Amino acid sequence: IYIANTKDKGKTYFAKKDFKKGEVIMYLCGPIVFTPTDYTCPIGFGVFIDPTDFGGMYLNDYGINANLGIKKRTELVAIRDIKKEEEIGIAYFMFVPRYITNSTAYKLNLSTFSNLSKENKEKFREYTSDYLFNENEIKMYDKFFK
Repeated sequence: IYIANTKDKGKTYFAKKDFKKGEVIMYLCGPIVFTPTDYTCPIGFGVFIDPTDFGGMYLNDYGINANLGIKKRTELVAIRDIKKEEEIGIAYFMFVPRYITNSTAYKLNLSTFSNLSKENKEKFREYTSDYLFNENEIKMYDKFFK
């Protein structure tokens, strides 16, 4: 993959080669932190990754048009075949339960798991971080939303 500017989202990732459905494209990686920001990626139980440039920093929200999904909380995989030079990105609802009020993502009304229909929760279940289906883990985020 490589990083380049898009027409409408700023920097994001592009495919240097063709990828097949199910293939691992990249991993969320960076320092582990315990307070979310506009850029951190939740991985469960109040733990977040502050992603590096090739660790997810430039992931943009593609909603239901995403071509990446998440497995094992940090593994980003192709949810369909991806062509060389195609923009690649995830849907934030695949790993974000909800946003902190007044955060950039909240103001932009980006996709979240809590706003997803039951139908789409099931449709994308295989590519959604498993902690979002565990109420005990979701409750850990309540302290960030008061």
